[in-house]
Amino acid sequence: DVVCHSFDLVSKSRYVTACNMSSVPLESNTCDVAVFCLALMGMDYPLFLKEATRVLKSKGMLWIAEVRSRFAKVRGGDSKNSDFVRMLSELLHFKLVSHDNSNKMFVTYVFQNMGTSSSQGKEEMERDDDDDE
Repeated sequence: DVVCHSFDLVSKSRYVTACNMSSVPLESNTCDVAVFCLALMGMDYPLFLKEATRVLKSKGMLWIAEVRSRFAKVRGGDSKNSDFVRMLSELLHFKLVSHDNSNKMFVTYVFQNMGTSSSQGKEEMERDDDDDE
């Protein structure tokens, strides 16, 4: 069986659940795939990624498609060696599986969840957030 959940801050469709993506109404370790398509535009996007870590099963896949300009202020930009990729790898235990920034407007990343716990990276991300203050 395939079950697809769709979340957004505001829903105009019965197929989309309105919620803050930093706290989706799913149990931990229940999803095989999480997809973020033009969803990381807010300043709190690291919280969205932590939530994806929580709901993804071990070895689950995280697909991200964003406009390239979203990463303009990130060290390393939209490259596979950027601070964005480093953060997902080191703090949330994702392995970069594929990366494509050949499109003029969009970049795509595919990561695999290499962690084994729904709390993985949470403490590190919170410490990293505290360092920013």
